Amino acid sequence: MSGIDQEAALHSNLWLGFLLLAVSAFLMATRFRAQRDDASPLVKVLAAVFLAGAAVWLVGGAWTEILLRTHGTVQANLLVASALVAAALLGFVAQRMEWTLARGLALAAQWLAGAALLFLMLLQAELAPVSTDLFATPFLGGVMILAGGGFTAWALMRHGQAAQQRLSAIALGWSALWWLLMVAPTLSNWALAHYERGDYVRLDLQWPAYCLLIAATTPLWMMLAHRLAWPALRWTALPAWALFALSTVGMLIQLHFDSMPGREFWTAFAALWLLSEWLLHSWPRQGWTISPLALRVLHTLRSAGPWLMIWPVAAYWIKLGLEGSHADPAWSRFLPAWLMMGVLAWTIRRVRADAWPVHPVAEWYRTVLLPLGCAWSLLLAAAWNLSQDGAMAPLPYIPLANPLDLTSIFALLLAIAAYRLLEDKLASRRPQLIVVAALAGYGWFNLALLRTVSHYLDVPYTFDAMFASQFVQAMLSLVWSVTALVLMRHAARRQGRALWVAGAVLLGVVLAKLFLVDLSNVGGVERIVSFLGVGALMVGIGYLAPYPADRGGPSQKEAA
Repeated sequence: MSGIDQEAALHSNLWLGFLLLAVSAFLMATRFRAQRDDASPLVKVLAAVFLAGAAVWLVGGAWTEILLRTHGTVQANLLVASALVAAALLGFVAQRMEWTLARGLALAAQWLAGAALLFLMLLQAELAPVSTDLFATPFLGGVMILAGGGFTAWALMRHGQAAQQRLSAIALGWSALWWLLMVAPTLSNWALAHYERGDYVRLDLQWPAYCLLIAATTPLWMMLAHRLAWPALRWTALPAWALFALSTVGMLIQLHFDSMPGREFWTAFAALWLLSEWLLHSWPRQGWTISPLALRVLHTLRSAGPWLMIWPVAAYWIKLGLEGSHADPAWSRFLPAWLMMGVLAWTIRRVRADAWPVHPVAEWYRTVLLPLGCAWSLLLAAAWNLSQDGAMAPLPYIPLANPLDLTSIFALLLAIAAYRLLEDKLASRRPQLIVVAALAGYGWFNLALLRTVSHYLDVPYTFDAMFASQFVQAMLSLVWSVTALVLMRHAARRQGRALWVAGAVLLGVVLAKLFLVDLSNVGGVERIVSFLGVGALMVGIGYLAPYPADRGGPSQKEAA
């Protein structure tokens, strides 16, 4: 800008001129500052102008020499160091002279250092370069900005005044950004370069390397927050929890698209999960509170995420184990489902004890998470009952002892256990729940009968084949008639009209089925058996299960 030749500038000792200007400006500023009691506002303005000029001359002189004599990483690091030295001097002046403007200029010098380093990194199009030589990167400059901002935040925090506390939070956020976006990625990339033994690394491994570094360093920040009595520093745990959430969602998506993550991703996920456990236990011990909503979200994340991973991970390894064998591939679906149900059963026990891993939000597990898990189990069992025939080679089909019926039984037991957990809340809906459970159980019993017929009489387990089978139609007519008899007999003894009506409705369905479906099998033995059997059962119903009388009155049979 001045037109001076660069070679001449190198031998002109420009730094000395800048230094003299800075010192002179600072002396003038202190002189005007000494007269601050003067009523004229011009004195205060001149003090501020000369102090700002001193800061500009000091930083400008240092940067001029650095830009003339260095380049590359050394230049970037020296630019940051010189600006931070100026910030330290201004901070010292602010403390000794209680000069608010000096404190603001110190903060501005730090932000200027960060802006300069960021500009140089953007020129190279690399915020976190990959290199086996850590000091060949701007890592040192980033560490200096991080340390400067952290020290400033701590020093401002100690004042206790509201304005300083706000500035402390801003400085801490500034440091956190440099740690998360520059220093930590550069350090993790350096470690990854050594892991891969070269400057060219797999881009997909940068994520687990970064997560591992955050998981390893977050406990250090927590211990520092406790040692320095600096509660605001505890919020450095938020990035770790955010990474844990992103890792969980990313791995679930990858797993459910039949892609098994590598060992590096599993290691990073395990490290973040363990860190989350440690944070959930350490925060209350330090007297740091977590809001109830955040606590429920964190528990949902750390419990539901691994639970949902059981299925795809177990299925992957079971498929590998079954390769080359004659076993049914469906084992890779049933065994993971059993594992997930087993985890739900174990969690129910922990909820009753209010112990890890559900403490201190056992109520959240009891009222939301476990009912959702049990509902999933019931829906899964229902879907499989409609689509699977229970055959699981190399095992033979055994009614009620095959994997499909065992899955249904496990789901039913889980539902009963979940109901007991919520019995106080569901007491008013107990009659409706009993009806729903009875209908579901009866539907499962009928499907189990159809699967048994399918296996032992070689009837395909499809709707069309079952509907066309004379034996199946006769069997269903007799089974439903016996069910109606049992219901109506029980209702007659207990004087329960609603149950008797339900049995009568079922008997009406049987009669309609006899004339609309069974009658089409003209001359079939099954048709004859079904008609005779249903007729005999209806006679038995008329004798054994008359319509119940009003409570306290005689039944129809007694009246006769």
